Amino acid sequence: MNFNEIKVNLAETFGEIMVVSNGREVYLYIDGKKTEKVDGIAYKAISTKNWNTFNIKVTGRHTPINYTGAPIPVKLIGAETKLWFDYKANEPKISISTESIEPIPHGRIKVAKGEI
Repeated sequence: MNFNEIKVNLAETFGEIMVVSNGREVYLYIDGKKTEKVDGIAYKAISTKNWNTFNIKVTGRHTPINYTGAPIPVKLIGAETKLWFDYKANEPKISISTESIEPIPHGRIKVAKGEI
């Protein structure tokens, strides 16, 4: 089995997810080279289970999330999670892409140390 074939259960691994940045455009890479074609929008997110930060790439159409300084609980629709190895940093990384992302309106989510 290759490292990138390992399956990750998003909910069990990360619990609830909160966006902690405005989105930024990410570009399509072909044969390791960046193209001028926008491939999606990436948001920095944080896990309520282990408090790790990571990026989520949204590949479909969605209403951009307006980050105003407070973490925003979100729901991912059609999310796919993969592990990969960053040889420059010499460490494993996680890649999360989703078809759509939606803020949870007025949502309170359970976190490892209470609720927010």
